[in-house]
Amino acid sequence: MIDGLEVLSLDKGFTDKRGIIYTTSHESIPDGDIFREEKISISHKNVLRGFHGDSVTNKLFSCFSGELKIVVVDRRRGSPTFFTGDKEVGYFSQVLNQEDNIHIFVPKGCINAHYVLADNSVLHYKTTVKYNGIESQQTVKWDDPIINGFSEVIDPLISDRDYNGLSLEEVLL
Repeated sequence: MIDGLEVLSLDKGFTDKRGIIYTTSHESIPDGDIFREEKISISHKNVLRGFHGDSVTNKLFSCFSGELKIVVVDRRRGSPTFFTGDKEVGYFSQVLNQEDNIHIFVPKGCINAHYVLADNSVLHYKTTVKYNGIESQQTVKWDDPIINGFSEVIDPLISDRDYNGLSLEEVLL
């Protein structure tokens, strides 16, 4: 596991013939931090985004439609769960889908990536810091051999940023 990472249950919502509505707020943010920005990523199957991260942004992820695999790695200097290649410490992976009703809280200093398993998957996430562009984050190559988080993935749809990312060993947050 990762120190500070939390798997949180959403409320079960209200369901009727029209569909479902549920609340996504979560108030127990470390250090009294608040969410400042929300994003929605709608992706096709076989899209891979990440690994991205910085030393100042907490994130809260949910999958509202479709299915995806999220991988989180601890890159915080001095963290008791700093990832060195042993997936028992500092590494987290989980499949998220619309039926799970869960959030994944990712603490600042961790990098994250997700791989889309179903067409038109909707990832909703909140951040405690407004996004200031690519330059404000570190990017680790999606297929870094130390992380090996997406070994089952062949030829994903990725951005140039993710294709040309750094090695894990080059990134400390």
